[in-house]
Amino acid sequence: MTTVNFPYAAEWCAILPIKGGSQAKSRLGSHPEVASLADGFAKKTLAAILACPEVKRVIIVTGDEYWRNLERDQITTLADPGGGLNAAIRTVRDHEFEKQLLVVVPSDLPILDPVDLANVLVNARSHARAFVRDKNGDGTTILTALNAVDLIPLYGEGSASAHLMSGAIELSAPNSVRFDVDTLADLEQIAGFNG
Repeated sequence: MTTVNFPYAAEWCAILPIKGGSQAKSRLGSHPEVASLADGFAKKTLAAILACPEVKRVIIVTGDEYWRNLERDQITTLADPGGGLNAAIRTVRDHEFEKQLLVVVPSDLPILDPVDLANVLVNARSHARAFVRDKNGDGTTILTALNAVDLIPLYGEGSASAHLMSGAIELSAPNSVRFDVDTLADLEQIAGFNG
């Protein structure tokens, strides 16, 4: 990992939606260890966020008991209201984070590098809303907003195009920020990354 001197204080609040348990990563189908894999991805993603020099707080939105009990100094937990990923993200607007720099980080970025994330966030400061395409090009990993009013999540099928059409600026990013795990083939690639 490269050491970089960043020009800003840590001010971003990272929103980390986590389904947890048997509800997680349903697109992986009948893989026998899907729940533990999803929790493992979320733990790696959380560790990378906490190590990112641009992030001062993590807001976990979840309905899972394990993750709800994880609250501590740098981590706030909120109850998932139900209704899907976008609803989970929007629930942050009902709390005291309306004037914060906000970044949505999906919980399935197991090779996320803290420095790569920090570089994306430095670039995102120039735009009211911005996003990063996933590795396949049609989805979205990172979504940023300079305040809660501009936090307009449009995750789902074709989300990259939806975010772009909504006025969000597309940011370039290295592979660690774009590699989300959606399929069994992705799992095989992750195994390759882990040696």
